[in-house]
Amino acid sequence: ATFSFDWGVNWDSDTVGSYRGFSLLAGDTELVYINMSNSATIQINGNPMFVNYGTQAMPLSFEYVANGSIRVRGTGRDGTESYDQTLSVPAGAPSKMKFYFNASSVPEAPNQAYRQMYVDNFKITSEAPGAKKQDSVTITREDDGNPRIECAGTRSVTLGDAGTAFDLDFSLANATAASWSAALTTLNGSHVQSWSGVTGATWDWYWTAYAAGSWRLRVTAHNAGGNPITNATVVLTASESNTYTLGTAWHCPTNREPYEDKYMRHPVQPGEGDTIEIYVGNYHPHGDMTGGSLVYRYGTNGAWSSSALAWATNTNDDNNRFFVGTQIVPGGQAGGVFQYYLKVEYTNGTAPVTTYVAMNPEQSAMYKLFKREGAAQATPFEVGIKGADGAEPGYIWHGGDITAAGAASVQIGAKIGYIKNGVKWADEAIVRYRVRLEDEGVRQVRGVTRIKKASATPGKRSWNALTNQVSMVYDGEVADPSPNGNAMRWVVNLTDTNLMNERAVLVYEIYARGANGVWRQAEYNAGGGASTFEFRLWSDGSGDLQVRG
Repeated sequence: ATFSFDWGVNWDSDTVGSYRGFSLLAGDTELVYINMSNSATIQINGNPMFVNYGTQAMPLSFEYVANGSIRVRGTGRDGTESYDQTLSVPAGAPSKMKFYFNASSVPEAPNQAYRQMYVDNFKITSEAPGAKKQDSVTITREDDGNPRIECAGTRSVTLGDAGTAFDLDFSLANATAASWSAALTTLNGSHVQSWSGVTGATWDWYWTAYAAGSWRLRVTAHNAGGNPITNATVVLTASESNTYTLGTAWHCPTNREPYEDKYMRHPVQPGEGDTIEIYVGNYHPHGDMTGGSLVYRYGTNGAWSSSALAWATNTNDDNNRFFVGTQIVPGGQAGGVFQYYLKVEYTNGTAPVTTYVAMNPEQSAMYKLFKREGAAQATPFEVGIKGADGAEPGYIWHGGDITAAGAASVQIGAKIGYIKNGVKWADEAIVRYRVRLEDEGVRQVRGVTRIKKASATPGKRSWNALTNQVSMVYDGEVADPSPNGNAMRWVVNLTDTNLMNERAVLVYEIYARGANGVWRQAEYNAGGGASTFEFRLWSDGSGDLQVRG
């Protein structure tokens, strides 16, 4: 018979003296062992098996040829390397297997989830068809006495019409927890939600998913002093129970459509008494939009209200059809926020179904389409209601003011209006950022790029994907002809060791606020719309250099 499974162990441990691997045993006698440490090399019984990194799960099989002889076959992580050897092993028929993982680098280091080990698709295949056999499998965890988090509950759910909740119970073995914290992210690392200071020796964690997807939940147990004891990561998956077709509607707040003199959210920074116009477009050949609603509220909690959408105009040979929802900002809202999403209805309501247009939580104010209203309410668009002149920044322009300041450092600057007679319109400025790695094969070009537009206030949805923050400092006046005064320059030296990777991409947004506490987000330049930026410290070479020895 042949025993087989798929093994995912793509990243090394990043620490000396660590091993994670697999053992095949006959009773307590080890027949075959395969492991990986702090390098790309995977060894089998002490000899190299695979030497290349890769991202594919490795299919491995173990055929019991005869007493003292096992044939091992497999394909490496790069999908190219292969292994097929018949090994001489101690006597005995295989009866047990063991997976082990003893260490990796510090949990706070980036991308630790990628250093985890995954196994799947266990099979035992008979050499020839025969009578069906049934046996039991005993799974035993060898307790090393160290504290560990244990999780009970379903990690994979099927979504209902109103969404479906994950309900997990966390407990701590070999120690007693006083409190818990957790961070929920998408698989690419974008922040979704955090919890902290949840008291108790155990934790009944509850979270509702409104759209299909996969997430990582990193849970930490703390002692009575608030210090972390240990942590664990679980992967959650939500899937749809049936297929459906969403509409082809869109809303990009700082796109100039359908009118060139207005953005899809007009004005960019509304004030009390202003009429906010929210435009939504729909591609008519893929769905006959009949109308819908602008759903809104002032502030970040409380009940939602709605008003009907009205037809505005058609463009692109009548294929692009635009509707608009309006709201007049009432008094008493200066310094607050206006949150909203759009409900788009179609002729028959089935193909496409009623579609909700809200902010894409992973790309600031770019839109995303949802089937369920709860998903839209969890990630609404948001715009600040401006206050009095002098109480908040008049503008924030970045203009690509970023330079390398070392192998793992950059200096970021912004021009902020205004300052006059020593009175500043901004009291605080910050940079929110994360560092990601560019995909292999994508050409790196050094410099700054405006990648997406965002008109939302920090501390809210626009910060979801940017989990790090550094403060800027005032760096003097910059001449400005405005009667409001000169501009100010604010700067920060940002250092992050992840920038040393030659494929590192710094993703960042700049914010400032004044006396009224309203945060404003930086544009690239005047009229450019609030933006998210990318900066690359490194460029790929031309590939023409040749060295001959």
